[in-house]
Amino acid sequence: MSGNRSPQLTLTDCQDLRVGVVASLYHQRVMEGLLDGALRALRERITEPTVLRAPGSFGLAVVARALAHRGYDAVVAVGVI
Repeated sequence: MSGNRSPQLTLTDCQDLRVGVVASLYHQRVMEGLLDGALRALRERITEPTVLRAPGSFGLAVVARALAHRGYDAVVAVGVI
């Protein structure tokens, strides 16, 4: 989504949240744009999200699960199939 149809975050008091972002390495050019957009939105609300890369779509779930089990408050997975 882009432009005026982009989702809007209405969260407050989130600076202490631990957020992990998992992004696929597949289709590098598209993924960089998606990852940049996710990070831009998150950085407006939290200090610094942790970013990890996964080799493909199956790896996204594995890495996201690992972050969830390590105490992250939220995990965002971004991939292109």
